[in-house]
Amino acid sequence: MLAGIYHLVRETTYATGVLYLSKTGAVPELALSKGTTYHLFLSHVWSSAQDQVAVIKRQLQLCLPGVRVFLDVDDLKDINALESYIHQSAVVLIFLSKNYFCSRNCLREAYATAKKEK
Repeated sequence: MLAGIYHLVRETTYATGVLYLSKTGAVPELALSKGTTYHLFLSHVWSSAQDQVAVIKRQLQLCLPGVRVFLDVDDLKDINALESYIHQSAVVLIFLSKNYFCSRNCLREAYATAKKEK
């Protein structure tokens, strides 16, 4: 009976979409290097990609518990610190959509990303 309950709990956990390591069945540990606050920075233009990047962040958090994803609507405290947020991120994903390169802040993010070789 106990084995059956364990199996049910394990299968239910897998059904939630959480990613597990194939060799151990454990959830991956997502360490951050010194000076890094976020695993991923989502760069996008509000007018055409806000909903899509919110879904990306939400899905990553469901699949990888503990992942730290920077999304401006959730994490931006100072617009003048965009470059600092890029610097604090391990990886930058530029969600290229309509008018991305027309946005001054998107250009700042893209420039900082290239400068930091992210």
